[in-house]
Amino acid sequence: MAVSKSKVKTSLLEQLRLLQADKPVFLSLVDDYMKLWTTKEKLLKDIATRGISFEDYSANGKLMMKQNPSTKEVVAVSSQMLKILEQLHISTTTLIAEDEIM
Repeated sequence: MAVSKSKVKTSLLEQLRLLQADKPVFLSLVDDYMKLWTTKEKLLKDIATRGISFEDYSANGKLMMKQNPSTKEVVAVSSQMLKILEQLHISTTTLIAEDEIM
């Protein structure tokens, strides 16, 4: 199920609000997270388009298979996204529902 960028951002901001952590420093981290989210989506699209490996020509003109660099980059970007979530203390075990704060 594809989730829209706006829904992800809204969800993150809501969790910060419920944690009473909706302060500029953390809001900035959400912005960073969303930039990484966009990058991750582009990398995944590249992998879907070109595949994990693709044919390309070497410097001397010989046809060869190359590994798509997006496969390594998507792992690095996802890892950084998880680090931001950890910094914000947002995980499946710490999610707060609106009715839990009443």
